[in-house]
Amino acid sequence: MKKHANVASVLSLIGGIIYLIGFFLFAMGALVHILEEGIDFLDIIVRQLFLIPALIKGILGLTMFVRVKQKPTITQGVILIICGAFSLFFFIGILFTIAGIFTIIASEEKPRSVSGSEEKELVQTNTPG
Repeated sequence: MKKHANVASVLSLIGGIIYLIGFFLFAMGALVHILEEGIDFLDIIVRQLFLIPALIKGILGLTMFVRVKQKPTITQGVILIICGAFSLFFFIGILFTIAGIFTIIASEEKPRSVSGSEEKELVQTNTPG
């Protein structure tokens, strides 16, 4: 369980960081464009339509990084898969989709239980003398 959750959290962290870097680069490009060519309100509105989803997905990726490590759930996996499906043609969409699949796998795995004979062996090996 821990291995799948760690893979999912790292993939969502990478995707979230890439989205936030893209958001800041796109925002800086918009500011440079405004300074060079003047204020065009239609252009600003169109650019912000692309900025808002990138910011939301970046924050979501960082949030899922923390939450999947704590306790992976099926809902988190579905959210990551849906976010990845919206941007599936980009590398980040593939990362989010794979992270969602690993989150669902991690949430469905049960911790390995120790049987009675294995428990006795563990107790015998851990006792001194």
